[in-house]
Parts: sequence; structure tokens; C-alpha cells
Amino acid sequence: MPDISARQLAANILLQVDEQGAFAAAAIADGLSASSLQDKDRGLLTELVYGSIRVHAFLRREIEQFAQRPPKDSKVMAHLVIAAYQIYFLERVPGFAAVNEAVEALKSEGFIKEAGFANAVLRKLVQKGRQSDAPQSSWEQAILASSPSWLRKRLQRELGESNALSILVGERRPRPTLRFFIGTYPEWLQESAERYVGFPGAFRYVAGGDPRRHPEHAQGQFALQELGAQMIAAYAQPAPGERVLDVCAGRGHKTLLFAESMRMADGSQSGELFASDLHEAKLVELGEQAARKKLSVTTFQQDWSQVVDLNNSPFSGTFDRIVVDAPCTGLGTLARRPEIMRKVGAEDPVRLAELQLKILKNTLGFLNEGGLLFFITCSVLKSEGEDVVQSIVDWVAQEGGELLAEEHPAPELRGRAWGAEAEVATEFVPLAAAGEVELGPRPALFRLLPQLDATDGYFMSRLRLRKKISLVC
Repeated sequence: MPDISARQLAANILLQVDEQGAFAAAAIADGLSASSLQDKDRGLLTELVYGSIRVHAFLRREIEQFAQRPPKDSKVMAHLVIAAYQIYFLERVPGFAAVNEAVEALKSEGFIKEAGFANAVLRKLVQKGRQSDAPQSSWEQAILASSPSWLRKRLQRELGESNALSILVGERRPRPTLRFFIGTYPEWLQESAERYVGFPGAFRYVAGGDPRRHPEHAQGQFALQELGAQMIAAYAQPAPGERVLDVCAGRGHKTLLFAESMRMADGSQSGELFASDLHEAKLVELGEQAARKKLSVTTFQQDWSQVVDLNNSPFSGTFDRIVVDAPCTGLGTLARRPEIMRKVGAEDPVRLAELQLKILKNTLGFLNEGGLLFFITCSVLKSEGEDVVQSIVDWVAQEGGELLAEEHPAPELRGRAWGAEAEVATEFVPLAAAGEVELGPRPALFRLLPQLDATDGYFMSRLRLRKKISLVC
């Protein structure tokens, strides 16, 4: 890729998100790997992309106020949106600089006539900003104005105003979380990261640039893994000697932590760990990572929304522990993936809850009597959490079995109250000030929320099969 500015690259990425359905994080990583941007400009790129996606609808409306005819070419609009974001929300960038760069970028890409149009529209936005400081002081209002009304209202109703806003707002420049698989850490962490005080091996990377440039990443000593995902692994972690099935393993970051927890004191792995996913490419990556770490994981491709043919299944017998980190709307990850709010419709939570229930039904026949089922989603909606748990509990009862939340003698479902406020339970501190603090006990059903836990939003449940149902045939 020839030399390209952070603003030009941001416009290209925004176009990929809009037209190709790309995820911002992956598009940013690909763009950075092919560019020669310095660390400060890499940080600017991240902020421009995430910020403009989060307030995209607001910015378009602002642009269209001064455009008699909105540009037909989506590339032109992408440049306008990136420039408008700088004018309204980046006080350190002079308005005229944002205008000039957008105009020159359009000219360099052959949009000569459109460059004049962009110059006129963007200068009017600069003038509006000078007359009123409202845009610069209304970041949260701009986000709310850009959020689908059904989503905004539902989050506010189910989580309360404050928690709903924390889901929608997120960070303008998200900082990645690292998971180290070793107990000794490289020196660069001292200046580049903060340790999460409640979870050993978890670090928030606060230095600029991509942490994967450090050699320890290629050596398999750490991975990029969101803090909530690390907590899932701790919540559902198996013990040595167990037989475990990770149903929706993906690329296997949690799976590898499961394998680590199954090691004996002498370092050997005890028990059996099976990992499946719908996408074979993800399982290939999982297998490579496991081999590099000398961990034993049996992988197989499986669509668990369909009834499993026992005569052709890649495994035999049943399991002591099954983890279903199910497909969901992903609305708990909006802080890092703001593009999701433009991909998910009002009907999707119900549709995905039905899929989650199918997967649970098709896996439960392979759980030992007395075994544990972990149902987890990265959604914060009740329809993809408690409601699904209640449905599977009722279905098992209809089939003659008994599935109960681990801590309750009756199938009543209790967790953190919806909309309840609480003190922040999670914090990051400088590395030198943090000690190793183990996670405390967690209830049978609970959720993580950004404002309360410094994580993405998750629902987690721990259920024990007290009376087995027949294998699905």
C-alpha cells in the first residue's frame, strides 16, 4: 500500500464497514499491517474509525443539512464523515486542517468536482461549530441520536439509563486486553500495560500501536482476549480429569484456557477436551495454537443447531462439562464493535434466542447426569439470557429430566437485578501496584456490564443436570 494518511485510511475502512459488512477491528488490523503509519497516527486511525461509526447517523444528518444533494459516491461520503467527525469531536485538530485534508484526499483519488462540493459543505460545518459549541459537548447525545430507537429504548428499559449508555458509548480509542499464558512477564509490560487486579494474566495495553508486534505474541506467550471472555474461561473452567465439550469454540482462546486449567501439578494435561465450531477455518487456527502450547484438544466441525447423528459423530460417550458460548446479537460488545448496532435488527434477538435454544437441546443429551452446563452469550438482553435459561429448564422437565441453576434448590432464576446500580467491581492499576488476586465465587446466573465490570456485556449461567434426559437420536 502506498503512503496514505490516517484520515484517508479511516475513510477506506469506513467504506468497507458500510458496503462490505466488515468488522472495524479486523479492517483496522489489516489496514495497519499494510501501512507505514507511526504509532500516534495509528491511534488517530483507531479513534477516527470507531468514533465515526458510533455517531455515523448524526454526522450524516449534519452533512446533509448543508448539501442540497448528498453525494452519490459512497467514497465521497466516507471522506465527508471522517472530516465531520474531526470538526465536531476532535478539538486538537483545527477545522481548516480537517477540511483541507479531505479535499486533497478526494482530489488525489480523482474526485475533482466532488472535492469542491466537499470544501463548501465542510466549511459550513466548521462555521456552525464556531457559532455553537453544542456538537463538541454532546458526544453522548450524538451517540444516542445515531442508535436505532428500538435498541436504545430496549437497553434503557432493561438495563437502566446509566448502564444502557455505557453499552452504547464505549471508548473512542478502545484499548486491547492481553491474556498471558505464563507467570513471568516481559519488561515492556511495565510501561505499556496495566494489570487487572481481579484476574491473573490479564493486562490492558495502554501504549500506542499494535501489541502483536512484540515477539512474545508470535511465540504464543500471550493473546489478545477481551477481559470478559477471560472471565468466562475462569467461570466455566474444568478440573483435571474431566471430559469437556466446548460447543462453539471459535478460534479457541477460551478453549486453550480450559486446557491450561486441566493440567496436573507436573504440567501434564489430564482428562479430555473436545472443541467444535461451525467454521472449519477457526478450528484450524485453534489446533495450531494448541500444538504450539503443547495442549491436547480434539477439534471437529459441527452444526449444533441440527440434531447430531450418533452413528457419524466424531466423539463417543458423554461429558462432565459442556460450555455453550452461543451465537447471539453481540450487543454486549458495542463498546468495541459499534458497527453491530447497524447490523442487528429488532427481530434478531428473538431469532437468535430460538437458535440458542436449539443448540442447548441438541447438546444436553451428551451431558452426564450430575454434569454442568454453561450457557453464555455476549448479549445484555434478557431474551438472550434468563429467558433462554428458563426455556431450557422447562424443556428438560418436559423430557423427564431435571436441570437446575447450581445454587438454587428450585428452578427460580436470580441474578443481578435489571437496572440496578452498583459500585464498580473491576479496576485496572499500574503493573507494579497489582498483586495476584483470584476471582471470587460467582452466582448461578449473572451478567457482566461495562460500567460495573470494565468488560464487554455478557450473560453467564451455570446449570447442573440432576436428572438425565435420553440421548438425541
